[in-house]
Amino acid sequence: MDIIQEVLQIIPVPGLAAAFTIFRSIWASVEQAQACQEQLRVLATCTATLLEALDRQYRTGKLSEESTFNHLQDLHRFVVIFLL
Repeated sequence: MDIIQEVLQIIPVPGLAAAFTIFRSIWASVEQAQACQEQLRVLATCTATLLEALDRQYRTGKLSEESTFNHLQDLHRFVVIFLL
């Protein structure tokens, strides 16, 4: 067991209770950041996969700019509204 897990299991003496509370809060933030990092990694992988597939479809002539222009405009409007 690593030091962090050991310290998280300690029931602190009264004089150190506040410090342990702060440490637990810091560790919770670290875990949350790690979860966000993994979610962003999955999002990036999915986006890369989609872009690769779209690029392949365009290069083989299965998609054209005209056929997707309106869909891209709709997506752009959605993203702008979502971000506001």
